Amino acid sequence: MNTNFKDSGIAWIGQIPKHWEVIRNKYILSGLYSGGTPTSGTAKFYTDEDYGIPFVSIGDMSKKEFIESTKTKITKFGILDKNLKILPKNTILYSIYATIGEVAELKCSATISQALLALFVKNSYNKQFYKYNLKAMKDYIFFESSGTTQFNLNAKKVLNFSFVLPPLNEQKKIAEFLDKKCEIIDKRLENLERKINTLKEYKKSLVSECVTKGLNPKNMEFKDSGIPWIGQIPKHWEIKKLKYITDYNTETLSENTSEDYEFDYVDIGSVTYENGIEQLQHLKFKNAPSRARRIVKKDDVILSTVRTYLKATASIPENDHPIIVSTGFITFRAKTEILSLYLKYAIQCDVFISDVESRSIGISYPAITSTEVIQMKILVPPLNEQKEIAEFLDKKCEKIDRLNENYTKQIATLKEYKKSLIYECVTGKKEI
Repeated sequence: MNTNFKDSGIAWIGQIPKHWEVIRNKYILSGLYSGGTPTSGTAKFYTDEDYGIPFVSIGDMSKKEFIESTKTKITKFGILDKNLKILPKNTILYSIYATIGEVAELKCSATISQALLALFVKNSYNKQFYKYNLKAMKDYIFFESSGTTQFNLNAKKVLNFSFVLPPLNEQKKIAEFLDKKCEIIDKRLENLERKINTLKEYKKSLVSECVTKGLNPKNMEFKDSGIPWIGQIPKHWEIKKLKYITDYNTETLSENTSEDYEFDYVDIGSVTYENGIEQLQHLKFKNAPSRARRIVKKDDVILSTVRTYLKATASIPENDHPIIVSTGFITFRAKTEILSLYLKYAIQCDVFISDVESRSIGISYPAITSTEVIQMKILVPPLNEQKEIAEFLDKKCEKIDRLNENYTKQIATLKEYKKSLIYECVTGKKEI
């Protein structure tokens, strides 16, 4: 055992340098302010030209180091009238609900919601070091929450968090070291995320170009499609409504299905535009939600008709168990005029999905009926061209997906390294 270390007595902190102390959060802070939701009528959306005090909610906290402005503003009169406190610039904000454990610093005067705490650090504690302490704590909140779930974190529990207390000069040294290291890591993360977004946009445009213009547009004659979102199309291609080239919502589980019938279930939240089906939930019929009813087979294509802004669409893969999807999907099965592999890309085409969105009704939960979807049109090239387009896109999209998967793994590794680095530094396990 290293004699220069001692047991902190706190499970998540473990060993600390012998000359460091463990201290409760309440002795570090000079003050704490618990936010409040303004009374109805005091909050509104302002344009950039309007005068107003920013109102910070949990949505503003997510993954932001600094908060310089917010969409929601409150008039200064409204704040004073309702006795809501205007917090000064450089105040540390801490989320205690939903985005729990997120830390940010104000770069403007603002007021905050009930889901946030404003924390004011004493001069004897380095503010930046303190912020890193909060970040290191994020994965260990449960241990400091009296055995309760993290979602009911409150001011009292936050005040009783245990942190380490090195001498002030060491706090400053550690904070400066982490600032430099984290800046390098964050730049790498931004670069990787930018590459992923660029590839995603390229994939979208590639699919749209191929299913609306073909693989060799320079060698083709074109005609007006008569559809604004498509424009010019190859002269020998046809335009057909989905109801004439596919069977939709073909099979449904009966209410009399055996309670012990087992299947893999796909809900709306399990499907993304970029990755298709990301998760299968194995269920018995007796435990399945009432919306688990649509029967699908390999190469069927599904498209969400609720929450259409999610653009949830996918091709059904080969699977060891039967697959059942939510009634929130419309299911398509290709007829003889169209190949399943091509149909997948025609449905995934960004301009088609955008048209589905534009036809959807509702604001918070936009939806479209299956009856309306099957009236929509897609382009149908000859079968040999469908095959060529599908095979070309399969190869191209596989390469793009592989690259994005690699970048995603790099991001996960960097984030884990950053988290580990912060933890080791603020608990004294790494020598600076």
